[in-house]
Amino acid sequence: MEVVPVIDYYPLGGFAEKSDGAFMVLKGGISDVKKNLNDIVIKKAAQPSTFSVSDDLNLVVFRGVFSTGGYRIKIEQVEKQGNEFIVYANYTDPGKGMVVTEVFTQPTAIIPIGKLEKGTYKASLKVTREIEDKNGSKVIETEKELKGLEFKVE
Repeated sequence: MEVVPVIDYYPLGGFAEKSDGAFMVLKGGISDVKKNLNDIVIKKAAQPSTFSVSDDLNLVVFRGVFSTGGYRIKIEQVEKQGNEFIVYANYTDPGKGMVVTEVFTQPTAIIPIGKLEKGTYKASLKVTREIEDKNGSKVIETEKELKGLEFKVE
């Protein structure tokens, strides 16, 4: 499936509280997704799981909130097999000794998947993690399924 993800490192603005990562489906354009992500992470709103056939949908990979820069996200591929989506992502983390910015970041990928027909859908997130050191070397952890979700379109 050909997609053009939007990568954003500050979708929550200056939010600086601890927050774990998430994998979710959100509707609307980029600004709508950021507002909904803000509501879910900051205001603890429930993640939606039912959508309309008229909604433009996005898969959202939110790595969490980090107290420094150097944490990156890249979407390698998105596969669609029937009513199932598989997102392959690469997470890069700074290793010991890396020089990073002292600013809170929230690495996020917004992947537009458009309007879907009525049905039940599944999505899974498979991640390869790289830890980069100050010499440019990388330690690579093999791909593993990190999160899965199910949602409905009515």
